[in-house]
Amino acid sequence: MPYQSISSQFHYYLQRDYIGNRSESVNPIKSYQEDVEQWALTAKKRMHEHCQCLLKAAANPRLLAEAINQIGRYEILGDDAKVAGPNWFPWEQLRNLKKEVLSGSFRRGKYRKVKIPKIGKEGSRTIEIPDDASRILSRNLCTLLTPMLDPDFYDLSIGFRPRRSQAHGIAAAKLLVDQGKHHMVACDVRDAFGSVPKVRLLQILRSRLHQSPAMGLIEELLDRKRKRGIPQGLSLSPLCLNVYLDHLFDHWWSEQFPDTTLVRYADDIAVFADTRAAAIDAYGAICQRMQSAGLQIKESQQDAIFDLTSNDHVEWLGFSLRLMNGDLDAVLGHSAWDKLHASLLEIRARLKNNELSLDHDVSQSGCQWLVQKSVAINEAAVPAVADQVRQLAAHAGLNMSSLNDEKAHEAWSRGQEFAKRAEKNVSEWMQSHEIVEVDEHVGQQF
Repeated sequence: MPYQSISSQFHYYLQRDYIGNRSESVNPIKSYQEDVEQWALTAKKRMHEHCQCLLKAAANPRLLAEAINQIGRYEILGDDAKVAGPNWFPWEQLRNLKKEVLSGSFRRGKYRKVKIPKIGKEGSRTIEIPDDASRILSRNLCTLLTPMLDPDFYDLSIGFRPRRSQAHGIAAAKLLVDQGKHHMVACDVRDAFGSVPKVRLLQILRSRLHQSPAMGLIEELLDRKRKRGIPQGLSLSPLCLNVYLDHLFDHWWSEQFPDTTLVRYADDIAVFADTRAAAIDAYGAICQRMQSAGLQIKESQQDAIFDLTSNDHVEWLGFSLRLMNGDLDAVLGHSAWDKLHASLLEIRARLKNNELSLDHDVSQSGCQWLVQKSVAINEAAVPAVADQVRQLAAHAGLNMSSLNDEKAHEAWSRGQEFAKRAEKNVSEWMQSHEIVEVDEHVGQQF
């Protein structure tokens, strides 16, 4: 990835934006991202220097205020968010939090465990809800670490990453099927967040963050006491899971199995192969590699391998995939509706508990869902799908009448535009990957 380095003077100027206390008219996140991309990522020495300043940025009150905005002002500030203006924040509390972080005395509050039903499946899963201070620090750290770590991730790792989504997964699947990879391995990591070997994860993070002083804060937020697993419900955890699987699985797979293609969405794994024999070998290799990483695959071989030429349906990322007249067709799966219903029920519960403002626009959830799922919706079906969304909201005790057909079509159109960009992105990534493979093969000949 090409970068154009900035001058030392401009680097220090940008640093003042996100470490110092400059005017509120300056966007500290924008300055931080520019400094990482144009300075820290241009040389290993500069990255090392940047990582030594990371804790100061993690504790900066202005960046912590931005984290509150990202989480939701009302969610953190409650009624104060209504009474006060948009630029008001509890600055004294944030300055005290800064002192605790920089002195090393910060201790996370107790994480509240909540069991929630598994979407479309039997049983439940446990998420851990942090206290407000931990949520704010975790959100800020995620903002700071993403532009540093994300550029090195495997291209077709598409979950919990900027400018990547399920649309990229569907675009990749269609392109790979067009290339003749009609055999698919689709499987999940069992209890991924709860099973990650934490000591090994922290070793990887220390290496990638050049032994940054921020590691102490990261360890505290991930819970120093537990030996395995990271808290699901902490905004930092998906990034940590991506770091772990990228290091031990993604790049290893592309090197060891160049004739297949891996697409990963967090703990959802898909591998596309030319033949059933290759798919069987891939499944065995996935299980063996995950076991060596301290993780396990849920599905048996019988449940994980699909032959799309035999009219197999694959449930993946909330879509049902099947081969139709030689092309891969994606339709809305049952889990897509189940997840929407669960999301609406969560909104109702949060409204009841005064965790959301009473004027919260419920229709935004419906619009966002239509954007994400538009790749599997025909334009003529948009009004009918929107009506189903409204009915589902009503069943959850919410009024989504403001999601009219016009708004629904606008959301669908945005999703279609995003899907086209996703197709272009995936095509470029795969072409680049093929060029790298050719270059490596040529290099091996000499």
